[in-house]
Amino acid sequence: MHWSKDGSKDGQLVFVSGNPGGTSRELTVSQLEFERDTELPATVPWVSEYRGLLEQFVATGPDQTREAKEPLFFVENAFKVYYGREQALLDPEFFAIKVRQQKELRDAVAAHSNLASDASAWDDLQKVQDERAKLFARHHAMDDNYFFRRGLLADAIELVRIPEERAKPNGERLPEYTDQRLAEMKQSLLAPVPVYKDLVEVGLAYGFSVVRRDLGESDPFVRKMLGDESPEQLAHRLAAGTHLDDVKVREELFNGGQAAIDASTDPMIQFAKLINPDLRAVRKQYEAEIDAPTRAAAQKIAKARFAIYGTSIYPDATFTARLSYGTVKGFDNGQGKFIEPYTTMAGLFKRANGAPPFALPESWLSAKSSLNLETPMNLCTTNDIIGGNSGSPLIDQNGDIVGLIFDGNIFSLGGDYAYDPKQNRAVAVDSRALLEGLRQVYHLDRIVEEIESAR
Repeated sequence: MHWSKDGSKDGQLVFVSGNPGGTSRELTVSQLEFERDTELPATVPWVSEYRGLLEQFVATGPDQTREAKEPLFFVENAFKVYYGREQALLDPEFFAIKVRQQKELRDAVAAHSNLASDASAWDDLQKVQDERAKLFARHHAMDDNYFFRRGLLADAIELVRIPEERAKPNGERLPEYTDQRLAEMKQSLLAPVPVYKDLVEVGLAYGFSVVRRDLGESDPFVRKMLGDESPEQLAHRLAAGTHLDDVKVREELFNGGQAAIDASTDPMIQFAKLINPDLRAVRKQYEAEIDAPTRAAAQKIAKARFAIYGTSIYPDATFTARLSYGTVKGFDNGQGKFIEPYTTMAGLFKRANGAPPFALPESWLSAKSSLNLETPMNLCTTNDIIGGNSGSPLIDQNGDIVGLIFDGNIFSLGGDYAYDPKQNRAVAVDSRALLEGLRQVYHLDRIVEEIESAR
């Protein structure tokens, strides 16, 4: 594969080769209604509030700015994704497409004599959503709680569960504790990554307060979790007293088995032991009453969809390899303005104002005079991509590289549920900008010479 000499042009056929992550385009209308009316209205404010807490934390000093840089980026990206999905589902025109598509499929299934046993799957999923709504608050606050799944408390919960699961036959364990997955978990648990206890405390305090708010202060789990402490007091005690930030301590607990867990006086381990039975009970109930019937009904619908449409439509993305085709094309921004498919390096400097998110590195500022500012910087295409495609090559009809995918436009956030060719666009760094930057900003002349000689 070679780099294109002249890059791409407006209207040109282009391909993206990569591994798109997950999409939810096969969800039924009832499942989408649940996400629109229940799940996302709870998730979007949650992420927004946590983002605000991190922004306050960052404002307290340069050390805090450094500590929270990565989680703040992650949370800001998560907010953008969830908000974009919510807006897509709230769009009547967008949602009407999903309703129409489901009706067409159900009508075709009803008319197909060999699919009679699958026709009830949509109704089955509607019943599941009714039960899902009853379990949502507890599942969302406990089993799906971000701070029970990430960070030091998540490490503690995993360390507590590992000897419990190891004692079972491999086939009877929770999926993430099979022998193969345990090797991955060990690598993650024992990775020598920095831990910032002040940041851990901020996250735990917020996580505990959300549990209390959503379940109520009189809830048995809330009383068990907090005891006589406030969310802030509990978070401070756990974060200040734990030694799990030391990778050697985590290693001793991982290798020591149940005896090491039982003997541990670490407050984070003791707290994980306290809440673990409750978390497992909620998970077990949810898997039995929601996940299992959802999978059964979804399998019937997938079978019916394939019987009706065959390979004329592609399945949801699952991180497996996929080749997407499209064209270089601009879009309407929804406010009557057409957005051209290319930006330039001049536009990059025009937007730069020295403050996030428009702060350019000094290396770029100092190289401005040597750059060709008319060089195309980014371009957008109609390729159907999703998260996971970042880093994928953008290739022209000759098999030459014309860009590198790194994002989608704001309208692509609804692409989790459906692809809208009118406004959904993939965004790539232009291959010409990559070479100009390598040459004039980073002075990686040897790499540029290799690229150009390979043409």
